[in-house]
Amino acid sequence: MNHFALVIDGLLETKEEGYYIFYMVADSGSKLYIDNKLLITWDEECGQAFSGIIPLSKGFYPFRIEYLRQHEDCKLAFAYLTPVFMDIQAITPIPFNLQYNFNNK
Repeated sequence: MNHFALVIDGLLETKEEGYYIFYMVADSGSKLYIDNKLLITWDEECGQAFSGIIPLSKGFYPFRIEYLRQHEDCKLAFAYLTPVFMDIQAITPIPFNLQYNFNNK
């Protein structure tokens, strides 16, 4: 079994104002920060989803995932529900073109 820690950080662009629901499946000890605020702390066994809601305006927001892999069958899943899709309740993976790396040149 491979145990490791992974940090993913960058910027998330929001195209509309409203409430965003973030969804994460991870291993125990993992965390999600949006706009430098701790939104999700994963303290359970793998297999259960955690979510958090945060109001955001249009713009760019820092995000950070601290992922601790302790169980081989536990995979990281990260998605969100945007304000426009709240009515239809369709969880959507965050498109790569809305995620930005601090080291892009």
